[in-house]
Amino acid sequence: MSWTDEQIKEFTAIDQELGLSYCAESREVYIEMLEIYLEQGEENLERLPAFVEQKDWKNYIVAVHGLKGTSLTIGLQAFSEKSKEQEFAGKEERYDFIVDGLDDFLDLYRKVLAVVQN
Repeated sequence: MSWTDEQIKEFTAIDQELGLSYCAESREVYIEMLEIYLEQGEENLERLPAFVEQKDWKNYIVAVHGLKGTSLTIGLQAFSEKSKEQEFAGKEERYDFIVDGLDDFLDLYRKVLAVVQN
């Protein structure tokens, strides 16, 4: 599946007000969370495919659960939902869903990180 421009726009949209609400309305804390998100992004882009390749579903589920939460914390509500889909696919042992969609999910994640970077 390739993402349409409309889907990319939806999944990379950052709701700063939502993010600030999760950061006690502190711009300083919010910016710190954005920086942490970016740092974790590079690590996640390496870890997630490795977990799938190794069929290490427990750690994959933990990683996408964390991604779901941190995405929501900075205001990436739609991408948080995509991460939730990955998490629940793992919990429900729908591993084919994860394997088949991994490249698209990681591609979308890279686009999200590029938006956060800017």
